[in-house]
Amino acid sequence: MRAAVVPLGLDDLEESWQLGRLAFGVGPDATPPTWPRPFDALGVRDDRGRLVAKASLLDCGQWWGGRRVAMGGVAGVAVHPDARGRGLASMLLRELTALMTARGQGTSALFPTVVGLYRELHWEVVGSLDETVLRTGDLRAPAEGPGRLEVRSAEPEEASALHALYEAQAREGAGLLTREGRMFPAGPAGALDGDVVSVVTGADGALLGYALYDRGTGYRGEAELYLRELVSPDPWASRALLASLASWHPVAPRTRWRGSTAAPRRRRPPWRR
Repeated sequence: MRAAVVPLGLDDLEESWQLGRLAFGVGPDATPPTWPRPFDALGVRDDRGRLVAKASLLDCGQWWGGRRVAMGGVAGVAVHPDARGRGLASMLLRELTALMTARGQGTSALFPTVVGLYRELHWEVVGSLDETVLRTGDLRAPAEGPGRLEVRSAEPEEASALHALYEAQAREGAGLLTREGRMFPAGPAGALDGDVVSVVTGADGALLGYALYDRGTGYRGEAELYLRELVSPDPWASRALLASLASWHPVAPRTRWRGSTAAPRRRRPPWRR
């Protein structure tokens, strides 16, 4: 097979989707996205014209030391079983690296399904994205604690304030996304992109934090909530947000927290430490 890397466009979307569906185990009933893609995609076709390998580059930014840093996000790397072992993934990744260099993207991030492949091309494992499963009923508010906090649903006009809370937290960390640019076309309104977005306010009405979660599927049994974000610098406010999920325990007995196992301990109020 004479392999050559070619750019992929909207006309290749269906074929690219099917290759990704095969590689990543997406169900056959899923449908491909129809919107214009906010990223660049490259592919390799075999002698029969079939798309047998693909990879995408996301144009992102990260917070490092309080500064915005351009980052190239590698995603959707997939090779058809017929074409594996021929170096096609490496070929695509080298092309993406050259594209990142041309854009001034000094850092890159990806999920290394095949660690050896990426390590040979100078990526290295430096962090992880963890998920912690909790019993929803255990999130109930204790009898102790201040009564000055109120948890309610977020209002649409509060999106910018929620984004500001996220940004303040991201600035203090290392590697969190800036959530700007073409990867985030909704802008600050993206902070409301969840089944439920709850905010917690103090006695003066000031926003102290928010929780964004999805209901998930199922009823009782193994049904679970998916807590995608919990953002607050105040441990009492964080505890109040967690407690607001507890009422779901009869129908969703588990809560999957998108965060490390240390995160719940860090968010306990002072009297629990």
